[in-house]
Amino acid sequence: DWRVRLCSPLAPAQRIDGWRTLQHARRALGDDVGRCYLQADIDGHQEHVAMVARHGQLLGCVAAHQHDATAYRIVPASAEARDLAAVIVAAADWTGGATAQWAGDRAGKRWLVAWQPHFPAGIDGAAQAGWDLVGPLLIAHAGAVTGTSATFARITVDVPLRHDLP
Repeated sequence: DWRVRLCSPLAPAQRIDGWRTLQHARRALGDDVGRCYLQADIDGHQEHVAMVARHGQLLGCVAAHQHDATAYRIVPASAEARDLAAVIVAAADWTGGATAQWAGDRAGKRWLVAWQPHFPAGIDGAAQAGWDLVGPLLIAHAGAVTGTSATFARITVDVPLRHDLP
């Protein structure tokens, strides 16, 4: 029993239990096979956390509990998740938004499974639910005093695709 997953940026992770399964999964990836990698298959609870930091200091984070392939429920991050996010952004001296996914094994050890150096696509949904992660970064960058607010502003920039459009 190999207890690994074959991962690729363009395809879902696949459980691999032996040589034949690995060969079949690699062939199915086609041209993307050069960008695939093996990862330990952790039997445990997975967490997705969206976070924002500036110069390695965690400014905020929320947990995203996955309902299905594309739907998440945004909830406050647990104290353990905040602590782990703080360690990650401090080690990377990170500035900006990011999403991390880790798995906790049965012994309680947490394993970083994925790091995406950008805000998740639905970050505006977190703000609408009351957890603004973009605002604290803008405030910290501007040098303003940070704080909490029950309101937020949506800022939209329209970029024309053609110069002859108004």
